[in-house]
Amino acid sequence: MAHLDSDIVYEIVCAIASFRPKDSRITLRNLACASRGFNYASRSLLFAKIKWPHPNQHDENSGLHLPPETIWPHIKTLHLDWPDHWLDASPPLWGSGAVHRGTLLSYKPMHLDKLEAGLPKMNNIHTFMITCPFDPPTSLLTALVGCPNIKDFRIIDTPLYTALMPSLPPEFKLERISLVAVAEASRVGEGPFDLKHHERPYFSREYRRKFWNDTHSRFAASRYVFQIGRPDSLTYLQMSGSHCIMYELRMYEWPNLEALVLTGNAPGKEDGFARLVDIIPHMPRLYDLRLLFAPRDLYEVFDMFPPPHGRIPVEDQHPNTVFAQIKYLAVSNGCNLKDAFRNATSLERLVVCAISKHPRIATAFSVTEIKEILDDLALGGGNMKLKRLRIMLEENIIPGLFDLIGKLCPLLEFLEVEKCGYTKGDPDFEWSEFGDALAACKHLQTLRIAMMVGVNDAHPGNSLDECDIDERKRCACYLASRIPSLSQIGLEYRTRTGSHRSEDRWIDFFIERLDDETIYLHELEPSWYPFPEVWDVVPLDY
Repeated sequence: MAHLDSDIVYEIVCAIASFRPKDSRITLRNLACASRGFNYASRSLLFAKIKWPHPNQHDENSGLHLPPETIWPHIKTLHLDWPDHWLDASPPLWGSGAVHRGTLLSYKPMHLDKLEAGLPKMNNIHTFMITCPFDPPTSLLTALVGCPNIKDFRIIDTPLYTALMPSLPPEFKLERISLVAVAEASRVGEGPFDLKHHERPYFSREYRRKFWNDTHSRFAASRYVFQIGRPDSLTYLQMSGSHCIMYELRMYEWPNLEALVLTGNAPGKEDGFARLVDIIPHMPRLYDLRLLFAPRDLYEVFDMFPPPHGRIPVEDQHPNTVFAQIKYLAVSNGCNLKDAFRNATSLERLVVCAISKHPRIATAFSVTEIKEILDDLALGGGNMKLKRLRIMLEENIIPGLFDLIGKLCPLLEFLEVEKCGYTKGDPDFEWSEFGDALAACKHLQTLRIAMMVGVNDAHPGNSLDECDIDERKRCACYLASRIPSLSQIGLEYRTRTGSHRSEDRWIDFFIERLDDETIYLHELEPSWYPFPEVWDVVPLDY
């Protein structure tokens, strides 16, 4: 390949980086193999996220290989992702352990010392993730806390039994920590979900059967939060409900915490005497609260506003009005939402979603329930500042719901109404009825709507055929003509992703408006909300 000016190479690499992530990586790898200039310029993108160990990078003499030191300066995110099937082999791969009657009782990984030695030398790592079928050894955590550049620490699908925590150097201050329980396979609605949860062996691994409902993990999780993390430096805390001891959160001050995300099973009833309203005053900067629980049964839900418990002194009890500091609120069908929203008087963003533990199917909300939520929100005036609203329905949408939303939420800029288990069929209402109802949304910029458009919505692949796209374009163009402020619109459809699997998806369009009021639609790349993200979509890479 002819020599190109380095500035031109840089511009090309930046342009390729704007492609879909999968396409970008493939293109950059091919160019890096063809040109030394592209090889150097693309390293910061190709090696920004690294997984270790790689199952194909090893030899008999030295064992598992670390990535070469030449790429260490480019690594921003390092994921210790130990293949779970290595433990199920006989004998176990890349580790040793005690076996009794065919069952692996313990597992000690090999060559982890290489990562422990190399980690402090990877000076640009910002995020360190662990997904392992064994509890992280103290030696690994000691190496971790020796890296003051690491600000984001995530432990996912990993047993937490580490008893001895390392001493924390004063310069090690995490800003974000995430603790996700073993086998917590949360799915929002019936949309896309993590690819690893598509695989049947995921749920049959021995360590997940052993640790999936481990009640002792919460005590180890507390050590990670309070001994690896520092409550005074954290800005983001994500915990599985099964890891969370509510009253412990109330015992500390969290002066910089901005986002609290609770997922999976709701915290146990034994923790009920520590209420959210008694925790929030210890988090003066908290504005983003996500209660993304999957209900374990129809009768066990998380009570957002329980009455005060006798074990809390009167002087430590707080009124429900402390919820006024929350600006971004996401709740699920795993919460008791009755009379909950009248206390959220300052909301700018609201998500009301349905969550299940895969492979179960979530039960979303009825139109009546959503109307009750909106009316309750209006009682406290929390509707007046709302700019972003996402809701999930179990039944077909009706124009009257949008008429109510338009009247109650005058500043709304983003509206997404999804039907869980989108169904095909003839429309129940005319497009004009939805247009009339949505015309009241004077500030609406983005609309995603689960309208039935009267075309075949069951597809063998992951894309719509031309007839389906054309019909949705016609519908989208009509709605864009009725809502002059709109710049992006999406319509829901359902697609098969396997012989017995289907997913709800969105086809989104950017709206181009000409001076003569002609409207052109430009189809956007598929996108989704990777759990526990609920506010902004990212490209769908499968």
